[in-house]
Amino acid sequence: QAEINQKMAEIQVTEEEQRKHYEANKDRFVQAKVKAIYIPFSSEPVSQADEQGNKVLTEDEAKAKAESLLKQIKGGADFVKLAKEHSGDPVSAAKDGDFGTIRKSDQIPEAVKTAVFEAKAGDVVGPVRQPSGFYLFRIEESGAQTFEQVRNNVANEIRNLRFQEWLSSVQKSVEIKEEAFEVTMEVQRPSSPAQ
Repeated sequence: QAEINQKMAEIQVTEEEQRKHYEANKDRFVQAKVKAIYIPFSSEPVSQADEQGNKVLTEDEAKAKAESLLKQIKGGADFVKLAKEHSGDPVSAAKDGDFGTIRKSDQIPEAVKTAVFEAKAGDVVGPVRQPSGFYLFRIEESGAQTFEQVRNNVANEIRNLRFQEWLSSVQKSVEIKEEAFEVTMEVQRPSSPAQ
């Protein structure tokens, strides 16, 4: 453990290396700040209302509602007002539809990434189907983080890559010997009763 800690502390990364890594991986630092309206649906027939007292929609009903909201937004309706009134995500609805920041490197569904990152700031995209609902996204801001914003992350990535290379070389240099040994078993047969 002491050797591992010492090795991590020894790894130095120059600013030039950081900039090269940033430029080579710039796409990973693209992010978008978005607002969302979520219209949930159930694939099972449900006759009850959800926790907020709203009718639980079928997939077709949810898609139609999402398309109707999109049409209203494109016609000039206030996205925030519609998010507060219609979103099935109470957390984001309470925050004016704020969904947060999505990064290209995040582990999120491809359909969401494609819709969000093919749009530009000010665009409203959707409906984007997910397993239990449809999303409408409004792109608030979009673009790559600057080198200065991610400099520490880049340096840590390079350090971790170098550490993993070192660790891999150490593991390869460790020789594991397997010795085969022979096991013999003596089986005793029960003696047959005397006749």
